[in-house]
Amino acid sequence: LWTPAALDARFQFTYLLTGIYFGFLMAALLGALALAATLRDGMVLLFAGTILFHGLSNASLWGLVHQYLLPEAPVLADQLTGLLVLVVSLFTWWFFSRLLELRRYHPWFYRLSQIGMALSAVALLLSPFGYYQALSPLVQLYALVFIGGAPFVGIGLWRRGGALNRFLALAYASVVLTLVFTV
Repeated sequence: LWTPAALDARFQFTYLLTGIYFGFLMAALLGALALAATLRDGMVLLFAGTILFHGLSNASLWGLVHQYLLPEAPVLADQLTGLLVLVVSLFTWWFFSRLLELRRYHPWFYRLSQIGMALSAVALLLSPFGYYQALSPLVQLYALVFIGGAPFVGIGLWRRGGALNRFLALAYASVVLTLVFTV
C-alpha cells in the first residue's frame, strides 16, 4: 500500500515521464509539419499524421482521453481507444511502404504492406459493429513483420546522407520506438 505522500510522488513522476513522451511527439509533429510545408512533400505530411495518431492512441491507452478530453463520456473514450489503435496501424503501414519505397525496390514486400493496410482498414471499418476483439490481434500480429526490419532500414537511410534521409531515419526510429513502447 502507498502512503499519501508516496502515491503523490509516484503520480508526479508518472506525469513527468508522460510529459516528456508527449513533448517528444509534439516536437516531432511540429518539425514534420514545418518540413512538409517547406518541402511540399506528401510523405512528410503522412509522417505527421502517423505521429499525431500515435499520440492520440497512446493518450487513449494511458487513460488521458478519459481523464482530460472526455471525462463526461467514458464509454465513448473506451470505444475510441480501439479505433485509434487501428488508425495508427493503417497510417504506419502506409507511411512505411512509402518511406521504404517498397513498390519500386521490393514488390513482394509492397504486396505484404498492402495487405497490412487493407487488414487495418477493414478492421477499422468493422470495429464499430463489434469486430474489434476478433480483428485487432490479427492486425497487431501482422504488424510485427515490419518491426523486425526496422533497425536495418533506419541505418540504411542514415547512411544515404542528406537532411531529408536523416530526418526520415529519425522519424522511422521514433515511430518504431512508439510502437514498441505501446505494445
